[in-house]
Amino acid sequence: MSTYIPEEIYGILRKQRYQIKDHSAVKLCGWVKKSLLENKSCYKSKFYGIETHRCIQCTPAVIWCQQSCIFCWRVLPSDIGVSQLYHDNIKWKEPEEVLEDILKMHRKVVMGYKGILDRIGKKRFKELLNPRHVAISLSGEPTLYPYLDDLINLFHKKGLSTFVVSNGILTEVIQENKDFAKG
Repeated sequence: MSTYIPEEIYGILRKQRYQIKDHSAVKLCGWVKKSLLENKSCYKSKFYGIETHRCIQCTPAVIWCQQSCIFCWRVLPSDIGVSQLYHDNIKWKEPEEVLEDILKMHRKVVMGYKGILDRIGKKRFKELLNPRHVAISLSGEPTLYPYLDDLINLFHKKGLSTFVVSNGILTEVIQENKDFAKG
């Protein structure tokens, strides 16, 4: 259970296989599964040459967003009768802690594949445990996390490339961070 997320939403996210720590979350991307089991790749592989099975899908702001788009496929507070959640009063964790939490959650998510080494191979499993890329795109609006630039820099220092998917409202967050383009 998270003290950051209302119980109703937390329960739905856990049923959807999210790993959650405070305001951050990780979920195994469907493309990672397809990469391991069907040898298929996502668009990031096709356009940027990344190895799909070596990508973490995560967010530092799992349920916070400035919008309530009716076409959003993520669970919204309004979907289940919970009042809008505001990010202003969140006690955000430091980026070093978020980084470690994300890496631990990723490891926990992928360990289940150890049971099918005969299908995926030891080499690919080892690569799965050693990600090279981070897609900050799982859910919520990542630019609401006030230390996003520091988090991205920490990922880069660990040799991980980053992809940020944003709704584009807080353009100043991206404009102020020169390292966004380096990832």
